[in-house]
Amino acid sequence: MDYLNSLIAKSPYISVLCDERLCGEIIKVLESRNINTGKVVGLGTVGASVMTGKDKGVYGRLKALNPHLINIHCLAHILPLCTSQAATGLKPLKNYQEWMCNLFYYIKRSVQREKQLHKVQSLLDHPTLKYREVHSIPYSLYLHSRGLEDPTAKGLLKSLATTEFFYITHMMMDVIPIVSKLYLTFQSEQLDVAKAKVSLNLCITDLEAYKNEQVLYKTHVEEYFETVVQHEQDGHYYFKEHRLLNTNANLKALRSSFYHKGSTSDLILDKDTVLRQWSEAKTIVKEARYPVDNMEALWGLLIKHHAEDIPELLKLALIALVLPLHTAGCEREIQPLEANVSGTV
Repeated sequence: MDYLNSLIAKSPYISVLCDERLCGEIIKVLESRNINTGKVVGLGTVGASVMTGKDKGVYGRLKALNPHLINIHCLAHILPLCTSQAATGLKPLKNYQEWMCNLFYYIKRSVQREKQLHKVQSLLDHPTLKYREVHSIPYSLYLHSRGLEDPTAKGLLKSLATTEFFYITHMMMDVIPIVSKLYLTFQSEQLDVAKAKVSLNLCITDLEAYKNEQVLYKTHVEEYFETVVQHEQDGHYYFKEHRLLNTNANLKALRSSFYHKGSTSDLILDKDTVLRQWSEAKTIVKEARYPVDNMEALWGLLIKHHAEDIPELLKLALIALVLPLHTAGCEREIQPLEANVSGTV
């Protein structure tokens, strides 16, 4: 909000960053700052229906006051939704997600089980990590120690001791760091449309390179084929002398099976006019030697000295500069309050 507040005096538009706040409270805040609802061009939410409802939701009520309001689903929230839906229709990955959820809650619901897991880590001289660090924790050894007396552990162990589980785990260890880098970018306080687009394109390029086996580094999937080997005599697969159930799934195909669907919206400005003025703006910036490392300062100079030369471009820029791309800033403010409440309950 501090960054946006600095733009209020320069821009005829402003966006509201909100998370689970009622429309009435938002209007009160706007009125207390003498901001007309007609200036509110963007609404950033986590995608909850109470916020995005077109009739009775916050977005619907505010749009009734300003028909030009744009609702934006927080990038930091929509990315996990995209990644979780990327494997829709791929049964092995849906099975993997179910196994991970079952394993997570099996450990989480028992303090005793968590302590026993930490004992296994200690015996193996592994760091005592939280149970969320799936790939670094010897779950299989822990479940094996529990399997004889716990039917649930026995069932989980049967699911984990498969070539399918080991391969997908190695593949996720390659994919997750690529996506996590984009996720952290989407939470940046100084995130803007240009930076978001560049980061997204870089992430897609890295994932495409990985999918096509064109990376220059050694992947975890390559380590899988080195550590999970087929015994020559009995034909079974083994991981460090532990026998695995071969699921006969086409594991290599999973690496190239991800897909995505896109859609486009109607244009709100004349494309040719904006592109022409964009070329003019680049010439102005170059000749006047305006700073290009600070977007706020750059557009401030263009608004002050060249508003009549590039009006359509400036209209688009003013809207883009204040559109809320994420709600991470709101959540950073709320988390300390949640901690205080939790401490008093």
